[in-house]
Amino acid sequence: MQKLSLANLQKLLDRPKFQTKIQPRRKESLLELIREKAQFIKLPLGVESVCRDPKDEVYIVCAVVAQVDFLVSGDKDLLVLKQHDGVKITSLQSFVELFE
Repeated sequence: MQKLSLANLQKLLDRPKFQTKIQPRRKESLLELIREKAQFIKLPLGVESVCRDPKDEVYIVCAVVAQVDFLVSGDKDLLVLKQHDGVKITSLQSFVELFE
């Protein structure tokens, strides 16, 4: 299972597809907020695979262990699941629409 870290998140946000979606200053603010407020959890070993892309499994496991209501993603391998173990998996657009 892939290890999720702030360094991985920074690399993800540095990808070209995010350059037009998030300003550099906002990206740094987001990373700083996560550093200050995030609650880090220990992931269990030997979790049953539910995602068609094994690299994405860590996101589902984190969401379930943290007992969150939503996992917001643009990844089709996650979105196709729609929900898992009480966690609703949704796109950013659909998530924002819930609050409009």
